[in-house]
Amino acid sequence: MTSRLPTDPPRNIEERERAGGQGRGSTREPVGSLGSKAICKHGHFIAALGILSFVLIQGLFLIKADAPTYDEPNHIACGYSYLKTGDFRMSLAQPPVARMIAAFPLLFLKPNLPLENDSWKTADDWTFAREFLFKSGNDADSIVFWARFPMLLLSVILGLFVLPF
Repeated sequence: MTSRLPTDPPRNIEERERAGGQGRGSTREPVGSLGSKAICKHGHFIAALGILSFVLIQGLFLIKADAPTYDEPNHIACGYSYLKTGDFRMSLAQPPVARMIAAFPLLFLKPNLPLENDSWKTADDWTFAREFLFKSGNDADSIVFWARFPMLLLSVILGLFVLPF
């Protein structure tokens, strides 16, 4: 029989019980412990909530600071025109739901929608978007912020739905 060092793990149940159940590979939890499974489960949940909180806070700073992308005015103007008029003539190549979600907060801002402009009549969505956002007396920064806000909330809400899995 070979000699064993005090740091060697117990070989069988009897050795483990003699060591007080505290050796490596022990199945006993220390008294007063929540259990490693409970800590792991809650730890993952807390970490995920921390990440989602970070996404929300960082997103709020970024949607305020970033300039509009080249096609963002188009999506915002088309979505707002869909909600205000019910007319889907602008950019039929894109599904309207995401645009309408983004434009929903604009209903409370009530920006000027240049329906008298020739770009509306000819369904020139790019010109109409520039006209709506930058040339109609609207606050472009505020419009872009509030159009981005529902998308940020949607990403956090979807993160909460994925969290249990």
